[in-house]
This record gives sequence, C-alpha cells and structure tokens, in this order.
Amino acid sequence: MEFNFLKIWIVILGLLVSCMSSAVIIDFEGLEVFGANLSDEGSAVVEDGFIISTSGANGLFSINNADFRFIDTPSLFNNTVNGTTIIEAVDGSAFDLFSIDLAELNSAAIADVTFIRDGGFSQTFTLDGIFGESETFFFDSGFLNTTSVSFLQGSPFHQFDNIVINVGVSEASEPTTLAIFALGLMGLAARRFKKTHNKEQ
Repeated sequence: MEFNFLKIWIVILGLLVSCMSSAVIIDFEGLEVFGANLSDEGSAVVEDGFIISTSGANGLFSINNADFRFIDTPSLFNNTVNGTTIIEAVDGSAFDLFSIDLAELNSAAIADVTFIRDGGFSQTFTLDGIFGESETFFFDSGFLNTTSVSFLQGSPFHQFDNIVINVGVSEASEPTTLAIFALGLMGLAARRFKKTHNKEQ
C-alpha cells in the first residue's frame, strides 16, 4: 500500500490549526467520480462553507482519476479563457487565505496566476512549467481578513486544489496561529520538494 504523505501533512496541518482557530482545506475530494475524466460543475462549487464560483461562459470543471491531467486528488479549473474564479465565504464573512496548490493543465507551458483580494491588493505566482506536478504557493499577509479573492484563467490554463483558509479572523491573525500555519506549510513544502527531488534521481 502506498501512502500519500502530502495528504497526511494536510490532515495534520488542519488538525493542528483547528485546535486554535477554524481552519478549512478545500480539496474537492467530494467531487470525485472514480473512473471518469472531467465533470462539469457548473458555475459554482460549495465546500466547507465556501463558494468557488465563476461567471465564465464555460463554467468550472473537476478533473477525475481517469483523466491524464489528474494529480493525486481531484482539482478544478475554470474552462473559460480570461474567466474569473472567485473564492468567498457562503455567509459573506471575512477569512484569511494562506495557500493554494496550482498546476499546469494541458502542457508544460509556464503560466502566471494573479490573485486579487477585495481592496485591490494582489499577488502573482509563476508555475514552474513541469507538467503533471502541482506546486503549493503561499499568500503573504495582504490576504488576511479578506471577504473575496479572485483570479483569472489565462492562457496557458492552470488547475487548482487544496485551498487552505482560516475563518474567524478576529482570532486567526494572532502570531501564534500564524506561526503554526507557517510550520505546517513549511512541512508541506519540504515534502513536495523531497518528492520532486526523488523523481529526478
């Protein structure tokens, strides 16, 4: 039996942070249709009190395990060029956005993905151009206490998964909680680096 250490790290991170605050990891595993390729999820997906939505004409699609673009667990992509994807709490409350996994969708072409929060603060991540592997990207403090975060599906396309969010931001911004998140996320990054390094050998 092969263990998925990334999933184990994510579970540990979620349990650790939830002891002090309300952390969620949106992983889209509930969308998986085993043996299928792509599933049309329409204009919105709701999970753990959050809504991932788009006004793009072609909607959101999830990637299942029979598709060649599947990486470890189900993920989503916006199927509209320049379509906007929005992350919000269902009840409109504020949250802290800590990290997200991104990967190339169709090829090894390098993509830039820019995230913009309410108020206009933005952060851009550049994918490494390695097809078939996801990367974990970490948001800086500008994404604390936000009510909405959006990002575009540019060309080349990208997929996204494992969105780490903290709710109840009146407590979430305490230094101790942030330190716990940082330690957990560093563990995720270290595991991903080790996995990539082992593949190269």
